[in-house]
Amino acid sequence: MHTIPAPVAPVAPAPPPRSCADPTDGDAVAGLMARIAAGDGPAVWELRETADVPVRSRVRAELRRLGVRYEAEDLDAMVVDAVLAIADVAGAWRPGGAPPWTWAHHRVVRAVHDFVGTFADSLDELGDGDAAEALGWLQAHAITSAAPATDTVTDPGAATAATLAVLGRLAEEHDWAADLDAALAAVASPRDAAVWLAVLDERAAGNHRPAVTVGARFGMRPDAVRQASHRVWRRLDGAMADGRFAALGSLPAFAARRCA
Repeated sequence: MHTIPAPVAPVAPAPPPRSCADPTDGDAVAGLMARIAAGDGPAVWELRETADVPVRSRVRAELRRLGVRYEAEDLDAMVVDAVLAIADVAGAWRPGGAPPWTWAHHRVVRAVHDFVGTFADSLDELGDGDAAEALGWLQAHAITSAAPATDTVTDPGAATAATLAVLGRLAEEHDWAADLDAALAAVASPRDAAVWLAVLDERAAGNHRPAVTVGARFGMRPDAVRQASHRVWRRLDGAMADGRFAALGSLPAFAARRCA
């Protein structure tokens, strides 16, 4: 049985914002899917809100079937992954039948299995030989100053706040940092964003096992650190692919990852 670290009681799903389509309104959902099929990037994120309740229910049902325990943030991440999987086949869905999340049930299930399965995988994105050179811009811009002087966990929340505060200060002076700050805020939870930054920072410093160091700092197991980092990369890739934050592609970390 797979076990995701630090389980907490599942939280009740929040209702979609009023500005989003009602998931029971067939015409509205059909219009949303048509926009996604036509390449409307923002419509994907509208679908994320519209489909939250039914997709969340299906994700939780699959987790129960698998016997997997999870954190609230893990559940949120799997819901996003499942919605993105549905959006990928928007052009094949046809109105008048089952809603997209029912029609693409197998893709929702696959998203859950992909998420759970990756906890046992190595998700290192860059070769060790290239890491310091490719990601040195983080170290050069003082992201390391956010890291505690010890690996002992004192307050993971403070570690998150300190790491993001450094990026926030840089965002006031550098366009690249402002773009990165905005992108992370749009696609990742504060903890995941801070963990992702910390992993890059450790790589830039030459640490060949960043998940161990970062895990101690944030009170997470190394496999959970690798998953969080992978999750942020995947979300950033999606945000760049649909036209948002395309300028991030010029940053060394992103360019090096494409070439790795």
